[in-house]
Amino acid sequence: MEKIAIVVDSSSGLTKKQAEEKGWFFIPLHIEINDKLYDDGINISNETLFNVFNADSKMAKTSSTKLGEVVELVEKLNRDYDKILVYPISKYLSGQYQSIKILEADYPKLRVVESKNIAAPTVLDLIAFEQNIKNGMSFEEAYNQFGINNNSISLMPKYNDFLVKGGRLSPAAATLARLLKIVPIISFSDGQLLKEGKGRVFSKTVFNVIEDKVKNYNENCELILLHSKNEEINEYIEFAKNKIKGNIFVGSIPSVVAIHTGPEAVVVILYPKKLNNEIVGLTKI
Repeated sequence: MEKIAIVVDSSSGLTKKQAEEKGWFFIPLHIEINDKLYDDGINISNETLFNVFNADSKMAKTSSTKLGEVVELVEKLNRDYDKILVYPISKYLSGQYQSIKILEADYPKLRVVESKNIAAPTVLDLIAFEQNIKNGMSFEEAYNQFGINNNSISLMPKYNDFLVKGGRLSPAAATLARLLKIVPIISFSDGQLLKEGKGRVFSKTVFNVIEDKVKNYNENCELILLHSKNEEINEYIEFAKNKIKGNIFVGSIPSVVAIHTGPEAVVVILYPKKLNNEIVGLTKI
């Protein structure tokens, strides 16, 4: 069997430690807060982000992994593995895919997934890839499965001020939304963040989105809730469990997303496959 190295970036929601526990390799996206640069998943994570980033922070931005870091890792893996698979952040959210893709010309063993995913679905895609390889599928066949994406993902930021800090919303629009008590519902569809709708009360909006996802839930699906330290997450979990009469998978929003959506944001995902009990980065409840 071919030796395959799997590389994820921090948009997966994993830390370097978590990725390495899976036997994967890790490259950090970068987060800059008030002129201090952090390596996401290494010296900052979804657990610690809001200890250093808050409403008083003057600026925040994210950036791709330094290309030199990627080249150094690929050089090392090129000596020890038959294939190198890199699964980066969605190509519509960052230049990460494009910058790493050009390395394929110099490293024939390297394949970069044309990603349209982020967060937990990235991890789930890679777990499925590994299982396909174990089941005898060729590398190319398993690689081509990454193009199949039927997730239904909705994101709800609780505080619009953080969308302004991250450059995702104008100050005028944020002020209007605050005055009208509007909660934006953002769909992550085909790798892009798109306007899905709006609500008026945050908790009610989350309940309504869960209710909407449940309409398409069946025995072959899973419901996943991601959040940024939301204080009411247990209420949303119980509501969802009562609706589907089953288990919920719960995890954290990746730091590179949470820095734009702010604390207490919630993501609801209807994932079109059943999951194993142990999924890195997710807890089955």
